[in-house]
Amino acid sequence: MMTRESCLIHFMDGTQMSFYFDIDTEDTFSVANEIHRFADRTVLCFEIDGRLHFFPTCNIRSIEVSPAPLELPANVLRGGKIIKD
Repeated sequence: MMTRESCLIHFMDGTQMSFYFDIDTEDTFSVANEIHRFADRTVLCFEIDGRLHFFPTCNIRSIEVSPAPLELPANVLRGGKIIKD
């Protein structure tokens, strides 16, 4: 089954870029494997609207993916909640 995942990239200069992509949720091994591989990259590549985008990880402060995939690598802590002051 396909599900829509949104991605929000926060860059070091304070700008943001958001987009979405469809993921096959039945291929849980592939999703977890891709997340693990992303963590080891110096450049992240995304095909967005027919264009290939290259993002050097040194220019990225954080990346949010929502909703979180059901299957995640073992080094991901689950169940966290943001505390607002």
